[in-house]
Amino acid sequence: LVQVKYVRTELNETLASNSFNDLTGITLDITPTSASNKIFVLATVQAAIPVGNRGWKVRIMRGGTSVHEESGQKATYTSTNAIKLMSTYQFLDSPNTTSATTYKIQVQQDGAGAINYQEDGWSTLTLMEVSV
Repeated sequence: LVQVKYVRTELNETLASNSFNDLTGITLDITPTSASNKIFVLATVQAAIPVGNRGWKVRIMRGGTSVHEESGQKATYTSTNAIKLMSTYQFLDSPNTTSATTYKIQVQQDGAGAINYQEDGWSTLTLMEVSV
């Protein structure tokens, strides 16, 4: 393990767009020491769905490139009761560079209304450079 970067936010944020939006405060820069090294990405996203008929999904970006995107909704919830979810994502990325590289988490809503992120919880992003 060469280096570790970490960010956490508890900022309560309400998003209602059907397109991807950045989660505020969940952006990290890392500068790999070797172009052959990998970046282990670990992300957690906390969301609260206040009423039914909504879904959401997560995308993780490296610069302007999506390096992880869910193919379908993370959750579809049709009850009239609220629900809170914490989801974790992990994967090994190959940026193939020694330049500063930015990673961030984006979310997208499905259905009417809004979803509250970091409501009574937090979201995190951890980057670990792994020597190969």
